Amino acid sequence: MISCFMYLDESRSPYYLEAKRSEKEVGYKKLFGSSFLDITLPDGNRLLYPPTGFSQVNESMVPTFLNTLEKLIQPESDARLLDLYCGYGLIGLSLVPKVDSMIGIEIDGPSVKAAAASAEHLYRKKEIRFLRGEIGPALIRNRLPLPAEKELLVLDPPRSGTADDVIKELARRSPLRVVHVFCGTDVIPGSLAQWKNQGYLPSEIQPLDLFPGTPNMETMILLKKQ
Repeated sequence: MISCFMYLDESRSPYYLEAKRSEKEVGYKKLFGSSFLDITLPDGNRLLYPPTGFSQVNESMVPTFLNTLEKLIQPESDARLLDLYCGYGLIGLSLVPKVDSMIGIEIDGPSVKAAAASAEHLYRKKEIRFLRGEIGPALIRNRLPLPAEKELLVLDPPRSGTADDVIKELARRSPLRVVHVFCGTDVIPGSLAQWKNQGYLPSEIQPLDLFPGTPNMETMILLKKQ
């Protein structure tokens, strides 16, 4: 054990930390050790992140997770990458060397700070921005720049899925390719129906068993406009 933190979840959530993340920073106390956790990307670069930030807990599967996502999204050197629900930048910062620019959005303040610090340290010459806020239609309309000529979209929302009209607002940007990552299978049919209403259909589906011995399955779906 290298670190220990104390955290009181007043919501008594069955999930890691609280059931619903607010824009208020989560309060916790470090008892001893490092103030950050860390994870190493497939290219050898190391990312630091706060203990309250979400990360894939089965780290042995992280390289497979990232490599699979890269094969699906097919990054291009002249494209902008949008990384929604980006956390501390695990997905976006693994892809940013292969795109022109990147914008990440996340509600958790400490995770956004960690992502921005990693970007400044590792990719100082790249055009990278991280925005803090709850992802909804208004944020997408008002805080994102106009769509790029070639835009790639990755979204990895919580198990409950996206907020109302988020998919509709994202589709208005006409992304070239979308990879929607699902933590649970129950919200897949409804989300795919929303994408279909906006002209996007599944092109490839890749399940990943990140949690062996449990009924949970991570599912990546590549969507393209028809």
